[in-house]
Amino acid sequence: MKKISLKQKIIIILLLTSVIYTLYQKLQGIYNTSPTLQVHFIDVGQGDSTLIITPDKKTVLIDAGDEQHSSRTTGYIKSQGIDKLDLVIATHPDADHIGGMDKVIKNFDIGMFSMPLVSKDTKQYREIKKELKNKKLKNKPLYTGDGLSIGKDVKLQILSPQKNRTYSDTNEYSIVARLLYKEVSFLFMADATMENEIAIINDFDDISSDVLKLGHHGSSTSTSDYFLGKVNPSIGVISCGKNNKYGHPHKEVRNLLEKYNIMIFRTDEQGSIVLYSDGYKIYSRRGK
Repeated sequence: MKKISLKQKIIIILLLTSVIYTLYQKLQGIYNTSPTLQVHFIDVGQGDSTLIITPDKKTVLIDAGDEQHSSRTTGYIKSQGIDKLDLVIATHPDADHIGGMDKVIKNFDIGMFSMPLVSKDTKQYREIKKELKNKKLKNKPLYTGDGLSIGKDVKLQILSPQKNRTYSDTNEYSIVARLLYKEVSFLFMADATMENEIAIINDFDDISSDVLKLGHHGSSTSTSDYFLGKVNPSIGVISCGKNNKYGHPHKEVRNLLEKYNIMIFRTDEQGSIVLYSDGYKIYSRRGK
């Protein structure tokens, strides 16, 4: 019998090690049942759209970007294998948040739809009303103190707007939501202003959140020093367009994030961003 050389033995050992490691990785994937929350910050240019997928596959969409990026929003949702959205929130009637919402309503089954009771005389707003009527969907506004259970162990806490309050700016009507999953929390500020931030601090004892989706695309009209200290996030996410004409995110806000040593994710620099959590830790990758 021909003797196996030392070099051949080493090659065989390396091949066997590789096979064993590959099998181990596959078995890990099969038997790892740790439920994972997904939060997708979709790159819709100078706009907002966030998709939440719970561990038991319940889905929430917060805003749908502008009309120009509507196909990107719907395409992204479909790429996740989703044909039904359990909850859709149109935070306020600005075009960069609701411009693509009529396409979302048209293309997906929707369990519950919510937007504030403030109208705007725009084509985008009229299209939403039209598609809601076509789908026989009723609007169920959400207010400060409301809470929703989104599948197992996932809750959505509404921090703003206050019920029966009249605001001077449509941004102030923004539906602000705090997502809670076990020991992890996300705060979505839409275009809420510093006035809203003060009301939220007064209305709630605890607004601390691991992830803060910054208000108004990182504008200096939102995210005060005091508010940021109360939220105390480790991660900040900014949705804005590349080289946008507003200069978002503003320097004052970037300086504040640096002051508090907050890790920053930006859709204008990184594209769509996905954060995952098992309820204890958060990790990230780029979206599709």
